Amino acid sequence: MLGIGSHIVSALIVSVPLKFKTHLVDGRDYLLFRITPADLAKAKIDHERVFNGLAWVDPDTMKIVKLKGRALPEGNQRFPMFETMRASIDKTHFFPVSTFADDLLEFPGFNIRMRMRVIYFEFKKFTSDVKISDDDDVPIDSPE
Repeated sequence: MLGIGSHIVSALIVSVPLKFKTHLVDGRDYLLFRITPADLAKAKIDHERVFNGLAWVDPDTMKIVKLKGRALPEGNQRFPMFETMRASIDKTHFFPVSTFADDLLEFPGFNIRMRMRVIYFEFKKFTSDVKISDDDDVPIDSPE
């Protein structure tokens, strides 16, 4: 629905755009969605990570252009609030182009400041050569 993998979508409740209005990012209006885990307790039991935060969606393409939030559940680990910008790479697909976080991770008895900046670049189309053959085509002495 929002351009993210179906395995993620099944674990989320996606609300309607906040206040039914758009939000300005880099001079353009985008739909703003709040994304929350459908069942955080189940995610914790299943040792799954889920996203909790906001998604800015292009109203024309329905592609996510920005995410801001954090991974849950925390348990013994802590995850920073991060912001990921996405852009059209080939006029069809939107990929992350940058991720930034600057957050104080609070552990029992101590805190750690985590600052990170990730830049994604040189996207390339993955290709490979595949040969499908019957078992009769494999020489008897070759490993399988």
